[in-house]
Amino acid sequence: GDRSVHAVTEQAARYLREMAATQTPFTLDMMNAIYRAACQSHHDAKISVDDEQLARVAETMADRPVVFLISHKSMLDTMALSLVLFDANLPLPLTFGGINLNKPGLGAFARRSGIIFLRRSFQDNEIYKATFRRYIDYLIEKRFSLLWALEGTRSRTGKLLPPRFGLFSYVVESILRTRLHDVTFIPVSVAYDQITEVEDYSIEQRGHKKKPEGFTWPLRFLRRGRSRGQIHLRFGEGVTVKELVKPSELEAGIDDQRKRILVPTLAFEVAVRMNAATPLTATAIITLILLAGGYRAQSLAEIRALARAGAALIRRRHLEIVGRSNFRDEDAVRSTLDALHETGIVTYLDEGTERLYAISADQHLNAAYYRNTAIHYFILDAFVEIALLDAASASGDPIEAFFERTSELRELFKFEFYLPRRADYRSEIEQRTRDRYGDWEDAIQCGKAGGRDVLNAAQLLVAHAVLRSFVDAYRIVACVLVDAGADSIDNESRFLSQCLKTGKHQLLQGRVFSAESISKSLYETGLKLADYRGLLAANQEEARDDFHQEFCGISSRLDEILSITLASDGIGQNTGYRHT
Repeated sequence: GDRSVHAVTEQAARYLREMAATQTPFTLDMMNAIYRAACQSHHDAKISVDDEQLARVAETMADRPVVFLISHKSMLDTMALSLVLFDANLPLPLTFGGINLNKPGLGAFARRSGIIFLRRSFQDNEIYKATFRRYIDYLIEKRFSLLWALEGTRSRTGKLLPPRFGLFSYVVESILRTRLHDVTFIPVSVAYDQITEVEDYSIEQRGHKKKPEGFTWPLRFLRRGRSRGQIHLRFGEGVTVKELVKPSELEAGIDDQRKRILVPTLAFEVAVRMNAATPLTATAIITLILLAGGYRAQSLAEIRALARAGAALIRRRHLEIVGRSNFRDEDAVRSTLDALHETGIVTYLDEGTERLYAISADQHLNAAYYRNTAIHYFILDAFVEIALLDAASASGDPIEAFFERTSELRELFKFEFYLPRRADYRSEIEQRTRDRYGDWEDAIQCGKAGGRDVLNAAQLLVAHAVLRSFVDAYRIVACVLVDAGADSIDNESRFLSQCLKTGKHQLLQGRVFSAESISKSLYETGLKLADYRGLLAANQEEARDDFHQEFCGISSRLDEILSITLASDGIGQNTGYRHT
């Protein structure tokens, strides 16, 4: 442009002063004292951490720059990480905050605590972008550690959201410019027995606007409330760009197209490792069992039996369960139920011969939040169970029909879950199926009854517990698309509003299994899938109807799997639910 070098330099200097962070011992001590008070206001004083993982992180930080990518479930996530590092006498990372927090007094304190203030949108400001790039280069070269939330925003459903690529892009470009290829991205997963914000999330799921946190939100944490159990922090396996790009390519320099592929590849890899590091909580297992029963109340004995079967599968896969997870112990299961009762999620029914437990009215979304923190471990199992039933009744080779069906299910739910890459998918499905159903190939050759026999012999089935809310939500999206006839879908907000209304309507009619599927977030993902399939354009009546029938078919399979589960427990099979 026609601006002088002096004017541009002055503006860049002003931007740098706005964003640059420092750390002083006094402010770090003060900030971590506040963090400790916030975490302990609703949670146990001790944060659960794996000492071996922490030792590996300490070794890595001593050797190279580190970027922490953290899951984002609560306002306490980064506070918990800061406390774990602070108490271990490790350097605290610089993190990023919105410029709206840079207020007199508070802004200076936060900046001296290591918060880099960024403007919300600066894509059209070339001077700001250039200043930020050079600042990131400086931080990487000087071996500062960085921290931000992988998802960019807090998950409203409990499961890991798709990553945001903005900060990834700047840091990856800096790594390539500075040639510091050993910068290590470390996934950090924070799990909670329960969290304070879950009710706020369910309000948003029902279609109401998010309440702004403002300056009063820390007071909510600092006021002592009811106990929400423990915070569990785990570090995943670190990854560098050297693991994803050949050394010869890095040495020669990669082009812009390769960079554009590298950023999402790296982010996906971090997300997968973050999911793999996430511990299952006793809360997640118990809510999964209760939600799988819909509105049917369950006895302590029923819950324990299913929890023990689930725990056996989890331990066979060497996954970590935290909290009171000895499900052979009545007191351990009862304590988790009591904690959920204390926060209103579980209700007791004491009028019969024994106490029954159920999800409280209007608490299904809250319960689903905790359940969803664990379901990524069981998604492939759910696909396998559905595909076994479908393949056994398919024409042609049932084995190939089985693998084809699991691939179709991957495509249906790829916007919802982190699933194995296509190149690895079949082998992982095969491994999962062999582990759970030894002679499945022979059984499904016997026709429809064979597929059911395979599932009848299983100790535990999970598809109805894991996929039901997503299938019901997608079916509602498909139903609203069908109702739109030949019209194009041009107004996303109006469409989602109609989905919420239709979902509530069908819930009252008994055509939706549970209120947990009446969720704006799930409808948004269903709409994304429909858009990907080209169903939002005009004159797509036939394709929209096929889409709707597809999810009706999966719903029928989930009903069948639930009936097998209930029959194996000696319970009647009438759920009072129909999904036509």
